[in-house]
Amino acid sequence: MSIGALARDLDSSLRSNAVRAATALRRRIEYSLPVLFRIVEGFAPLPAEKVAQLWLQRGNADHGKRRFLRALRSWRHAAALGLGEADYRIGLLYARGEGVSQSVPDAAVAYRRAAALGHVEAQLQLGLICLNGSAARRDLPESAGSSGLFAAGTAIEPDFAEALRWLGAAALAGSNVAQAALGDMCRHGRGLARDYAAAHRWYMAAAEGGIAAAEFALGDLYYQGLGVAVDHSAAAGWYEKAAIQGDARAEVALGMICLTGTGHPVDLTRAGRLFSKAAAQGDPRGSYNAALLHLRGEGLPGDRDRAETLLRDAGKLAYLPAVLRLAEFYSHGDGAPPNLREAAVWYRCAADLGDVSSQFITGRLHAIGGGVAPNVREAARWFLRAAEAGHATAAHNIAVFYAKGTGVARDAALAAHWYKVAADAGVVASQVQLGRLYAAGDGVARDQDIAAEWLRKAANSGDLEATTTLALLHIQPGDGLFDPALGEAHLRKAADAGHAVAAYQLGQFFSDPARAGEHGADAVAWYRRAAEAGHVAAQFQLAVALCVGQHVPQDFTEALRWYAAAGDRGHRVAQFNLAVMLSKGQGGPADPERAIVWLRRAAEQGLVEAEMALAECYRLGKGTPVDLVAARQWYELAAGRGNELAARRLQETGTGAPERAAALAS
Repeated sequence: MSIGALARDLDSSLRSNAVRAATALRRRIEYSLPVLFRIVEGFAPLPAEKVAQLWLQRGNADHGKRRFLRALRSWRHAAALGLGEADYRIGLLYARGEGVSQSVPDAAVAYRRAAALGHVEAQLQLGLICLNGSAARRDLPESAGSSGLFAAGTAIEPDFAEALRWLGAAALAGSNVAQAALGDMCRHGRGLARDYAAAHRWYMAAAEGGIAAAEFALGDLYYQGLGVAVDHSAAAGWYEKAAIQGDARAEVALGMICLTGTGHPVDLTRAGRLFSKAAAQGDPRGSYNAALLHLRGEGLPGDRDRAETLLRDAGKLAYLPAVLRLAEFYSHGDGAPPNLREAAVWYRCAADLGDVSSQFITGRLHAIGGGVAPNVREAARWFLRAAEAGHATAAHNIAVFYAKGTGVARDAALAAHWYKVAADAGVVASQVQLGRLYAAGDGVARDQDIAAEWLRKAANSGDLEATTTLALLHIQPGDGLFDPALGEAHLRKAADAGHAVAAYQLGQFFSDPARAGEHGADAVAWYRRAAEAGHVAAQFQLAVALCVGQHVPQDFTEALRWYAAAGDRGHRVAQFNLAVMLSKGQGGPADPERAIVWLRRAAEQGLVEAEMALAECYRLGKGTPVDLVAARQWYELAAGRGNELAARRLQETGTGAPERAAALAS
């Protein structure tokens, strides 16, 4: 039967509405084509181009019915006969993963064959693959490329030279998309020298074909004055064209122009509408800017909840401005109670995106337990990361952590390093600490001159702690910086400015035996000044002077008050002395019960004299009922610290505890 007869039979079947029979007959035609080709060749050979077209049509028919593997086989026959369209369609199968495992490298192989035959769309697709590259599929093992299953490999690295070759061919053949891509390459200097004029020409060609991306790019060129004179009005016109086609980037750009009035009259309502349209397309910048307008109630209705939703939409797309605004939004509340937990989440997100300030804030939140559980290790990690990125305060903080062994192993050398980094950046607290490290030789070689240099630098900025520390260098004998008069002057300067530590150090300075005879009263006066400013050691020293009448009239009542002040701040010797005075009734009526309270506080801090005295009180029932068990416990602690009387008391009581005391002492 001839092909014509078969076709007439098919038409007859269709006209008689015998659909099933017609379908079967059509299949006979389609699948008998290879046999028919061989038969016909014996009589009237068909051109290879005709045969290729028939294979292409057969493949197209199968593809339309989603019989992808059959389509692939037919297209391979057509491709073998040199039909570029068939190779192009094979490339599409691999690019889309239709009937085959999705593979951009395999798609590129097919596109390349078609492109070499002049297939414009294949040249475009191949050029775009070469321009952008293609990462390996995440669901494939690393060994997939060498397993033989993916002969073309699993990834493609960008190749700008090849991209230029194939996109150029497609662009010259009239592909508007390729022209726009070439414009991008010229603009950004990818594969060739940056050439804004050439970019403009290619964008214009693409824009004439209605490519929205090219219209947007032209808007950028005119807005920024890239290769053309700055013309905000022209920029707005091109953004408008692209926005009309629904280009989200153009909608945002035009919205910003309407918002700022650059190249277009200010129109907040239109700006809000444009931002909202871009947001509806999932553009994070559109969402972000629409959220800001909702928060301000300008151009869009004031709506905190809608703003929050839009910010979260943009934040989930890792748009850093939105992530930062969300962190601030939850940190400050913005019309609602702050939510520190959410704030911590978004600061962490910004930190992961590389925002240095957020890395520092994340470290601080972990250090103080703000919105997260306290975690000094995490705090140290984020402070270090921010410090490595140049955050000066983070450098100071990680130096403190290394100096104290907080969240990291103690490392004086690393502490000195980061103090130096922060000090060089102008952090005064680091300059002071670095000066102290050099003065003590902690983590660095001891060098009084360098120490003084850093302390002077900090002192010149008005830092009173630096002034006081520098003064101490001049007061200490044995170094080339020894200059008591200069040290005293520095201390007076800081003390007169209200620095309690400087006032205390002046008290110490004048208490020195070499000066006490002439300046003992001055020492007490400076101690009093520091004590009144809350300096604990000064409160204790003032209490001692008042108790014994040293360079000041003896006054048990006032001494009792200052011991109590220092004791409340945890000074254990002050607590012990206060207990002694209360038990003796010095400065007021005897109060054995209060004495026991203060003795216990001092003993609990490990003061052996307090442990011994407390044990005696429990043994003898002074201020407390007799309690030999408690007495023995405190004797054991005191004996363990080497107190011989406590050890004898244990032997006298026959408790058999000397061995336990010796064990404690060891």
